[in-house]
Amino acid sequence: MSAYFQERAERPFGDLELASGRTLASFSRAGLTAADNLLAKADRALAEGELGRAGDFIDRAVALKYDEHEQTAPAAFAASMMLFNAVTDALERSSEGDSRWLEAAVVALSSADGWGQSEMRHILLVVRQDYVLQRGESHAIGDAVADVPERADLRDVTLPSRELVEAVTSVLQVLQIYRAALRSTGGGPESRPAEGE
Repeated sequence: MSAYFQERAERPFGDLELASGRTLASFSRAGLTAADNLLAKADRALAEGELGRAGDFIDRAVALKYDEHEQTAPAAFAASMMLFNAVTDALERSSEGDSRWLEAAVVALSSADGWGQSEMRHILLVVRQDYVLQRGESHAIGDAVADVPERADLRDVTLPSRELVEAVTSVLQVLQIYRAALRSTGGGPESRPAEGE
C-alpha cells in the first residue's frame, strides 16, 4: 500500500489526491462490495435455515479491513444498507394509502432487540424525515420508536470483532423478520416519491 501511495504522490496532483482521500476510494468500493456479497450470501443462508453457513459468511465480512475512507467497518455498512434498502424499496413500491411496508417494519421492530432493533428504529426515523408520508404513518413511526432506546447508527461505531458479528447477525435477523412480515401482508405496486422529488 505504501508503494502504491508513493507512486500516486509522484504523479501530477498526486499529493492533492492523497490528501483528499480519493486514493482510498477504490479500496473502499472493493471492501464494501466484498461485504455486500458476503452478507447477501449470509442472508440467503439464514432464509434457508443454514445458520452455520450464514455465520461463516458473516465472520468473513466482519474480518474485512476497516474502511478508513468511509470511516466504517464494511460489514456494518453493508448490513445497515441491506435493511434500509428493504424498507425503502417496499415503501417506494407501495401506493398511497398502503402502509403495509410500515406495518411490517413495526412487527420487526417489536420482535427484535439489540442492534437489529436500533437499526430499524434509525431507518424509520430517516424515512420519516426523507420521504413524503401520510400523517398517520408519521405518527405511527413516532409511536413505534418511542420506547426503543436511542443508539448510534451501527455504521458510526467501532466494535470488537465478536460484538460486530453479533450486531451484523442481529440486523440480518431483523431483515428476515421484516421480509416475512411483508410477505404475510403483500406489497403495493406503485411508487411514492422521496422528499423533494
